[in-house]
Amino acid sequence: MTIEYTKNYHHLTRIATFCALLYCNTAFSAELVEYDHTFLMGQNASNIDLSRYSEGNPAIPGVYDVSVYVNDQPIINQSITFVAIEGKKNAQACITLKNLLQFHINSPDINNEKAVLLARDETLGNCLNLTEIIPQASVRYDVNDQRLDIDVPQAWVMKNYQNYVDPSLWENGINAAMLSYNLNGYHSETPGRKNESIYAAFNGGMNLGAWRLRASGNYNWMTDSGSNYDFKNRYVQRDIASLRSQLILGESYTTGETFDSVSIRGIRLYSDSRMLPPTLASFAPIIHGVANTNAKVTITQGGYKIYETTVPPGAFVIDDLSPSGYGSDLIVTIEESDGSKRTFSQPFSSVVQMLRPGVGRWDISGGQVLKDDIQDEPNLFQASYYYGLNNYLTGYTGIQITDNNYTAGLLGLGLNTSVGAFSFDVTHSNVRIPDDKTYQGQSYRVSWNKLFEETSTSLNIAAYRYSTQNYLGLNDALTLIDE
Repeated sequence: MTIEYTKNYHHLTRIATFCALLYCNTAFSAELVEYDHTFLMGQNASNIDLSRYSEGNPAIPGVYDVSVYVNDQPIINQSITFVAIEGKKNAQACITLKNLLQFHINSPDINNEKAVLLARDETLGNCLNLTEIIPQASVRYDVNDQRLDIDVPQAWVMKNYQNYVDPSLWENGINAAMLSYNLNGYHSETPGRKNESIYAAFNGGMNLGAWRLRASGNYNWMTDSGSNYDFKNRYVQRDIASLRSQLILGESYTTGETFDSVSIRGIRLYSDSRMLPPTLASFAPIIHGVANTNAKVTITQGGYKIYETTVPPGAFVIDDLSPSGYGSDLIVTIEESDGSKRTFSQPFSSVVQMLRPGVGRWDISGGQVLKDDIQDEPNLFQASYYYGLNNYLTGYTGIQITDNNYTAGLLGLGLNTSVGAFSFDVTHSNVRIPDDKTYQGQSYRVSWNKLFEETSTSLNIAAYRYSTQNYLGLNDALTLIDE
């Protein structure tokens, strides 16, 4: 009996293994396979659960080292926990929010009651049901290749912008000191008179960690008038990577984008577009579309191809365009795997105020105004903010306030249309001078840019401004107040 049982056991093992291997080749098929117990030999053959093989070579609960692919692109080799789920014959990959970040997939809304595949404690994180919370998503695991495939619409994939270095890899550079100078001496002598002068100018600085100290100045000596010296542009500056911004303490200039630029001694904090991915630093529309199959998306401008990519089925977003120029509309072609094509046009013109959708630019300054031709140098607060609302609109605003009764506010809008790009803003100023007289007025500014493709002619109205009689900019207002 012992020998017969062993023989039957070996037959059973070989046949079960054969069944599993036979189905490996159809692991990705949607068709289920049902195995018959009668083909198995042995006393316990009827007790073996063959249904677990109906969906392919099964995975049992445990931790597996797998190669993760997203939309057929290799992402990472990682240990993934597979868990048993009620109603599922095979163990399922436990994918958490942390995993999605590692896989470069945008975080979905997990408030859906079907979002959680298996609840776990906060340390481990809940296992997410991707097929429920991301439309058209799928998760497959190949036991033989130890490969985990996750397919999601392209719109859910985080962008890896070309030529962009992650802020975590940025460096401050070495500690250093620097000095540049210019020396000039003059001597002349005539009977009974000798004339001499010395002039020196310098620019110096020191880098210490993240901080940059800069200063410039000059020294002048003449026989008749003696010596004098002047220091200017003294400030310390540093990057703030988390805000994509620069901080300046000391002498600097306010931005001239919204109001007249003035010199101040104080603080300035402003966003630095050089810290953004290069494709986000300038304006271009974001292309939205839907692919029915694995499709090729081509974008042309002025008859030239400027972008091409392939996308999986579902919604896609292209937000890393680098157009060859402004003013020429973009033609988007979606070619499906069955050969069918769809084409649509995206207007594209720009003025300097335009920003990409979702991108902001801001500038905040505060300090004492430095103006040589006035005696009373007031304190100033100035702020401005630009934001790309969508492919067609950029809104911007600004404010100027001094402690000697000057106030100005600005509202503006940039528009991308099929007849060109426009910007329009209005500034309202209010100033009260010492004799209790008040001046109020408005200044209107408009610009327009359009490329006529038929003649390859670009027409640009850089800035047309009209001001009412009692409108005063900051420099004019400070001069009037000081009189």
